[in-house]
Amino acid sequence: MAEDWCRHCDRHGRMTLEHIPAKATGNSSPVDLYHELNGQFEKVTREFTSGHALPTLCGDCNNGAQRRGLPDAYTAWHQDVVWHVSTFAAAMHHALGEDPDNVWYLCRPDGRAAVVPMEHGKGLNPTEMMNLHPGRIARQVLSGILAVQNTPYLLRDNPVLTQAYFSDDAASIAPFTLHVALANAGTGYFETGISQGTLNLATGRFDAAQSWILACTPFVFSLVKGEREPFTSTRIEHWFQYSVHETFGKRNRIVEYPIGRPGDLVVDKLYHDLEQLPP
Repeated sequence: MAEDWCRHCDRHGRMTLEHIPAKATGNSSPVDLYHELNGQFEKVTREFTSGHALPTLCGDCNNGAQRRGLPDAYTAWHQDVVWHVSTFAAAMHHALGEDPDNVWYLCRPDGRAAVVPMEHGKGLNPTEMMNLHPGRIARQVLSGILAVQNTPYLLRDNPVLTQAYFSDDAASIAPFTLHVALANAGTGYFETGISQGTLNLATGRFDAAQSWILACTPFVFSLVKGEREPFTSTRIEHWFQYSVHETFGKRNRIVEYPIGRPGDLVVDKLYHDLEQLPP
């Protein structure tokens, strides 16, 4: 991965380490980085002693995210969602006798993705609502997707993304959309965009879309140019319409998150890769 240019501001020079996901989410243990080559995983000569981190942000951008509270907001959301998923898994175990870990492979009888509904803010202390900042969360998710890129396409050809990221006010990433589902797929990502398409046999028209994928347990994210989701998910690009100072209101803090459906190719790929990694 080329490391001499900042994935947020495009400045060249010495980069600082960006923890993906935020270090406070538990990303502080030793990690080895692997790349897939011809279907095999080869260990890159990079070992992290304190969590998965990439030298892809300049000091100003790295420190700026901290000053704006983006990693802290993501961490609070992460903790909130983990609590909800754990509660959901415990209820499933009580009602059905299922292993709580099976929640990650749960789907509906008709094959559609199972959904975990959450009232955000109740995850850490159900008797006292916790304020979550959707505008900060969305910006931190975008920050991670940008930070793992190995090409400058997203940064240089799509200024709407960095404009929305750096704005503290309500913003938009259109024509991009941002999607999230639940998955226990570890930390993984595609360093460039992946393409998908459908062929209309009646018209002969081929519709293509590009996606950028980032998995950070318990989430898998996709940034899409357009609206076609690469896996069953919930759209959260409207969270950019919140300023970094706003919190979820009473009416919009209830969100339904699909569990990564085993039949979704991207989700299958992430789980397959996780299983193929050396012990």
